[in-house]
Amino acid sequence: MGVLAVETYTRLHMEAVACLWEAMMEADRHDVASSIHRAFRDWGTVHMRHAAIDLADFVLRVYESMSEEEKFSLGPYDWEFVPAVLRQVDWVDGSAVHLNDPRAVADLILWRPAS
Repeated sequence: MGVLAVETYTRLHMEAVACLWEAMMEADRHDVASSIHRAFRDWGTVHMRHAAIDLADFVLRVYESMSEEEKFSLGPYDWEFVPAVLRQVDWVDGSAVHLNDPRAVADLILWRPAS
């Protein structure tokens, strides 16, 4: 794939990436004992920026698994929801590791057991 090759992303994907990046930077600054802080130190900013791109689709699937009432209960997408999903991610061997089931992650951030 050349430098000018284009992958197609929606506006929602781009918003998710921007919100993830902001949440990742915030977590890195404020939680030096976290796996995300270690990931930034071990793999670098470029790698982590690409990880945000890769993780955005999962964030969107978690969001879509929730009802409108559940989404509203979490507060703002960028300041509450995305950081809550990010807290469910562990960073191992250069990759974001999370549950595969978006609804299970939604249940975790809504403080309910997965069904």
